[in-house]
Amino acid sequence: MIRYPKITTAVANNVEITILSGENRLSLLSWLLAEKSPQIASKFQKLKGTALEEELLRSYSEIGICTDKKLLLGNCPLKEQLPTLRLLLDFMKCLFLKSSDTKCNEKESIDDILNVYINEDPNTFVCNIEPKLNYSESIQYFENLQSNLNKHQESSPICRSENEEHVLMEQILEEANDHNLDSLFNEEKENFIEAYSSVDSWLKFNMESVKNNSYSMDADINNIYTNFSSLIQFLQAKEEILNANIPKEAKKLNTPLNEIIGNTVTHIEEATNICIDT
Repeated sequence: MIRYPKITTAVANNVEITILSGENRLSLLSWLLAEKSPQIASKFQKLKGTALEEELLRSYSEIGICTDKKLLLGNCPLKEQLPTLRLLLDFMKCLFLKSSDTKCNEKESIDDILNVYINEDPNTFVCNIEPKLNYSESIQYFENLQSNLNKHQESSPICRSENEEHVLMEQILEEANDHNLDSLFNEEKENFIEAYSSVDSWLKFNMESVKNNSYSMDADINNIYTNFSSLIQFLQAKEEILNANIPKEAKKLNTPLNEIIGNTVTHIEEATNICIDT
């Protein structure tokens, strides 16, 4: 990034605005590709706007950095751009750090350092060494050191025995836990064997009682069939009644009642005479 010309216009708190957005983003992406290739530089100089954006997307897609136009051009939140920006940074390092023209000659650098110390006059090096302790203080220091060492040696067997006791107690507790687990397992095993051996004495499952107590839909289906049969008969009777030819009422006669009575008497006498004659 230091080689990028427009980096001089940016500060730490506005890098996103001055370099990573808008036209500045396009300028950075174009510069990365054109810096090492005059052919690409001349090609990008002829492109602007959408054409430049499409060409940048194609180039960076072929490189394998980004295939999303929004991510590449910075048209999304910075958090989503971070993976792409990391790839761009790695791309910069490959372009400028590994291909740097100035190479460090390690052998020459080491030779220069050695020449300084070999060829210089030894008298020019000033070395002042002053003891920090006098004789009596040194004796006291070694006596204290010997005393601490003796205390450590005396306490070492005690600590060792305490550690051994602690380890022994842990072993005893572990063995007790194992014994308890074994006892519990054996107890459960015996209970299982006892229960399994008494299986034959259990009541057998009566399938007949299940069959007798099981619910059957046959009666419900018969009831439904009977009800539907009655309904069908009712509907058929209704249709027959609606389609039946009912005779209309007899025509009214305008004959007087006296005449009707007289005719009736006459017909009765005639019928009576016929019956007598026969």
